[in-house]
This record gives sequence, C-alpha cells and structure tokens, in this order.
Amino acid sequence: MRLFRGTLALAAFAIGCSLALAQQPGASAEAASKEDDALTKLEKSPWLLAPVFSSNPKLGTAVGALVGYLHSFDDKSRPSIFALTGQYTSTESIVAGAMARASWDQDHQRLISGLMYGNIKNDYDDYLGTGVPLRNNAELRSLIAPRRPAVGYSHTQLYWHTQLLTQAQS
Repeated sequence: MRLFRGTLALAAFAIGCSLALAQQPGASAEAASKEDDALTKLEKSPWLLAPVFSSNPKLGTAVGALVGYLHSFDDKSRPSIFALTGQYTSTESIVAGAMARASWDQDHQRLISGLMYGNIKNDYDDYLGTGVPLRNNAELRSLIAPRRPAVGYSHTQLYWHTQLLTQAQS
C-alpha cells in the first residue's frame, strides 16, 4: 500500500515537473514556425492519450488512462470524440467507462452518451467513527444515452439507467 502511494506520488511529481531551458531571443519563434510547417505537411493525429490520477475517500488513490479518438463526419458538424477510460485504485477497485459525443448530418443530429462499470471494494475498521467494522463490495453499472437533434428540432430521446449492487458485511 505504501509502495503504491509512493510510486504514484513520484509519477505525479515527475509528470508535473518540466525543465526550464535557456534559449536565445527569437529561437522560440523559429522553432514554432518549423513545427507549424511540419504539422501542415503531415496530418495531425486524431488520437488523444492522457494519464488519469485521482484520490477520494470512497475509491482511494487511483491511477489510470484515457484514450480518445477525434473525428469529423462532415464539414458543417462539430468534431466528434469517442473515448475509453480505466482506473485501478489503492482499495483494489476497478472503474472503467466509454463515452461518445458525436455530431453528424450537417450538425442536425447529436449524440452524447456514456457507459460506466465499476467494481468498488472498501474495508473499514471504524466506519464513520462508530467503532463498527464494515466490509463493502459494490458493483456500478450505468448507461446514459440521449440522442437529440440540434437546435430547431423538437424530438429528444433519453435512456438513462444506473444500477448499484451492494453487499455489506459487518
């Protein structure tokens, strides 16, 4: 447990720190123009990859990743993003999800949806200061999927379902 937290703290510190390098005046402008030229020659990548760190009383300290893909269905629609995320926590819990925000048909159709799954484990020696030990295992399942036309259209469909299954043992 201590090793996990120490490794997580060290990783967060290493990612958050950056080196400040001395540069000649005007060198950054030249480097930026060379980078812009390189990006115009090559297509920009539609992939997004980001580390995820969090800490809260229910799940403990978590580390994970988010992977996303950006896509434009047509020129008049907003860019769409599709993403997957997953986290593993210090309480040996697992949380994962899939998300989508899409726009197509010249921005006349939009979809914002999400799917979540979690296996949450907690073991309390002194639950809420009552002196009672409590072991809790919960399973989270959630689906949110509204599909709505853009402004000017009147029909909206919504499906929302969340299920939390809990087993508590004292």
